Amino acid sequence: MVAIGALSPANAGTTSPSGGIGSFFDSAVSALIQPSRMFGTLTAQIVIDERHEDTAQVTSHPVQATANISDHIIILPTRLAIRMGWTSYGLQSLGTYEQEAISGGGIPTPNNIRQIYNTVLGMFRNRVPFTITTGKRQLQNMVITALREETTERTENCLILTVYCEQVFLVQTTYTAVPGNNVQADASASGSPVAVGTQQIKPSTISMTSAEAL
Repeated sequence: MVAIGALSPANAGTTSPSGGIGSFFDSAVSALIQPSRMFGTLTAQIVIDERHEDTAQVTSHPVQATANISDHIIILPTRLAIRMGWTSYGLQSLGTYEQEAISGGGIPTPNNIRQIYNTVLGMFRNRVPFTITTGKRQLQNMVITALREETTERTENCLILTVYCEQVFLVQTTYTAVPGNNVQADASASGSPVAVGTQQIKPSTISMTSAEAL
């Protein structure tokens, strides 16, 4: 399983002896949000921030001269921007609790980090709705609309993802059997379409003069 055990902020102030990328993640861990967050089947080592957005749209339509009538409001799909990360660096600087949590999901290596990235890319490309559990709420039927990853000299051994998601509203359709044309009172008005083969175009018998008179 790709899921990685979440870190605890208990020893968030620990500093990597080698500095550099370790210090970067130490500072990220210092801003760590409590675990129990789920991104589909993934659990990030750190969740740096979460931004929920709920909006509504007031409908309007013109009536007569320059008058707009607003009589309805539509709740738009919820949007979420989440920044999360994984690292394979500086594990020796972590406390016992964090090491046990990480070992529960397997210590990340550069190969595992690439696998996690490919998993998130697969979620984006497959376009299958999934559930996200944040620190404030649980969002169902979410899809990834944008995905951003940036690698610098400080994040070479890390994976920091900024993911933008939006909720989709799913509906179910039903089918109704239409009675045959032979049992309908007016099949030409309410009957099912009937294939009549190829038809020849016939010239109109109405002249332009008579049409204008109508």
